[in-house]
Amino acid sequence: MMTRILLLALLLSLSARTAAAQGSDTGTNAPYLPAALAREVVDPAVVLSEVQDYLEPRVPAMPALTSAKDWTRYADRLRADILKQVVLRSSCL
Repeated sequence: MMTRILLLALLLSLSARTAAAQGSDTGTNAPYLPAALAREVVDPAVVLSEVQDYLEPRVPAMPALTSAKDWTRYADRLRADILKQVVLRSSCL
């Protein structure tokens, strides 16, 4: 995925440099640019799948809580942990 993004950035950079070297202004690229930007580079389903695959192991699973008392206890503990580990220590992991 990152390789595709870097390749696209490189191609756009080279395209802009070539156009600038030829002395063209932005007006001459007007018909070409919307068509190039409208072209789908990566299928949205592939992007969604890759993001889900990347994030799924990093997001902790929600506990199976059934009562309001359990939820309140969990929320209090989670708030305290976040305050202690992230806000006060400025660390994410």
